[in-house]
Amino acid sequence: MKVSLKAVIYPTENSEKVSEAVKNIFPDLRLEVEKREGYSIIKGKAEERKALEKLYKMLRKEKILDTARNTLMKVKQEDKVFFLINKQAAYVGRLNLSAESPLGAIEVEIEDGNIDAFIDWLAPETFEGREK
Repeated sequence: MKVSLKAVIYPTENSEKVSEAVKNIFPDLRLEVEKREGYSIIKGKAEERKALEKLYKMLRKEKILDTARNTLMKVKQEDKVFFLINKQAAYVGRLNLSAESPLGAIEVEIEDGNIDAFIDWLAPETFEGREK
């Protein structure tokens, strides 16, 4: 399994706050900041599920497994999923997943040899809002 993420830091944003937003969801990821002309990009990579532990717990705590599963199933491509996490929500410790975000977001790509099994682990089917 491979996890890759990136978030653009626009000139109007505080880089420490964007870093904190990412760490609120992915505390175990080692992050790098790349400076570009007029903006920066935060990037992170991991190859173990431990990097997704907080995301896993947040999906359950915020009771959004159905929403997460629907999003992941819509964006699934062969052996990967790509989704966005709202930066503002992440900064305050909340989770808001989407397939698109016009205002910039934390972009997450997860690659796995068995992407369906991965989705079943991260966001399993539920019955009356609870894990089966």
